[in-house]
Amino acid sequence: MNIEDINEELKCSVMEFINAPIGHTNFATESHSQAYYTSRLLDLTSKKLNEILESQVISV
Repeated sequence: MNIEDINEELKCSVMEFINAPIGHTNFATESHSQAYYTSRLLDLTSKKLNEILESQVISV
């Protein structure tokens, strides 16, 4: 296999990816009700979370 063959195969793969149908656009964006419940229980604001992370970095 030479460079021209690899380039052509890569070009075909890229074009196949670009032209692929967009069928399942929401598979990674679905949320779970338990996630909302848990996040509310933790009540982590960005300030609190930063404090926790900074204290762990210092103690390591």
